[in-house]
Amino acid sequence: MIFIGICIYVFTLVMAYALCKAASMDEEYREDIK
Repeated sequence: MIFIGICIYVFTLVMAYALCKAASMDEEYREDIK
């Protein structure tokens, strides 16, 4: 159970980091993600 919690925690951090990076990029980069 603890291992699963750690996986979810790391996944959340990665997703938050990716969203922050996408928000800091220009419009063209955001279009590529979609």
